[in-house]
Amino acid sequence: MESVTEVTIDLPVEFEKNLDMPQVEGQDAAQVWNDFLKAHRPDPTLVRRWVMQLNSKKDHAQIIALLQAALLNGQSQPWMYEVLALSMEIEGRPKDEIERVVMSLNDFGGADFTSMMVSGAYLTRMGRKEAALKLYQQASRMLPEREEPYVLGLKLARDAGTVEDIEWAATGILLNSWGDQSSQRQAAAEDALLDRIRALQRNGDLDAATKVQESLIQARSRDLIVRLEWSGDADLDLSVEEPTGSICSFEEPVTQGGGQHLHDGIGPTRENSYELYICPRGMSGNYRVIVKNALGRVVGNRASLTIIKHAGLPDQTEERHSMNLESGEAVVAFTLENGRRTAPRIVMALAPQQ
Repeated sequence: MESVTEVTIDLPVEFEKNLDMPQVEGQDAAQVWNDFLKAHRPDPTLVRRWVMQLNSKKDHAQIIALLQAALLNGQSQPWMYEVLALSMEIEGRPKDEIERVVMSLNDFGGADFTSMMVSGAYLTRMGRKEAALKLYQQASRMLPEREEPYVLGLKLARDAGTVEDIEWAATGILLNSWGDQSSQRQAAAEDALLDRIRALQRNGDLDAATKVQESLIQARSRDLIVRLEWSGDADLDLSVEEPTGSICSFEEPVTQGGGQHLHDGIGPTRENSYELYICPRGMSGNYRVIVKNALGRVVGNRASLTIIKHAGLPDQTEERHSMNLESGEAVVAFTLENGRRTAPRIVMALAPQQ
């Protein structure tokens, strides 16, 4: 297989938009495409259209020739690596060749989070667990507060990784997994770390076991937890104004300040009459909690608000407030010191992928 190393083009070249796809029937497809792309620089939309046409004909051999020629002639785009790897897999090319293509995405300046995740999935499917794990770790460095790299990486780390790989995946899940399956995922992450701790202790490596134990404690800890509870058939709304100016609520459940609004409750059942805000890593500064009665009756016109700072750490503190809702709204202000967040979170990066 020819190398897919890109050739640097020193001078910009105008894209050509009115080109016809070359005909390769009866000829060497690799040679035809290499000669064509040496002479022309087609518009990227044209290249995508040609690949789609070839894919509809299931002509994966020619897709491989086209994309390899594009890479060799300095006309690469991030998606090409993924499509090339898939076409090579369909054509039954050797796995080590496919892995080289996928891993070369690491060196492509335009590679993004989604490309890394898709490429990791390719490698996982091919059984290249260690290589896939590297891509998931690189994706987590791009967007460290997305949960997917850690969730997908944990099984790979347990199967083929080191203690450090398992620690990376498990602690990432404990800090960043807050979706529908967060309870199961966080339990699996804790189990993975506890298994490693026990294995290290059995082997007499007490220093390493202590280090992993401290990582587990830190990952389970939360800078701030705010829980609102009440009795009655009311629908109470909890909002938390953070030092960044962001307001975490049911309408804005993920904020720049690191907050997560995890439960929107409504009475009258006790198990559902609560609202919950958690900030695993929060900004130091002043916070305001606003409680509003959106609808219904609250027993005694009062709700219970619990604020826990540095939950799970030696300096954990807890305070309780009785919120008087006779006017329909109550506010509590407090200060968080020694918050572990140093920069706002990239909220758009946490939105579900389309």
